[in-house]
Amino acid sequence: MSFIFLCECETYSALRKDLFKSINEFCPGFEDMEPRQKFVYILKHENRKLAKFLIKACDSRRNLLYENV
Repeated sequence: MSFIFLCECETYSALRKDLFKSINEFCPGFEDMEPRQKFVYILKHENRKLAKFLIKACDSRRNLLYENV
């Protein structure tokens, strides 16, 4: 899992915003964490939400790659 992919890549910013919002509902201090702390927290504690993010990101990437084919 790449830190840049999960926490910084602009291509997935809307998906990341939704992911972070849903995590913050159950972990109120999440939004105040440094980006690297968020990355570690997600990998350790948010498997299902991470899996959903990855599926959506892969679908988004596939759409971007093949929309002009």
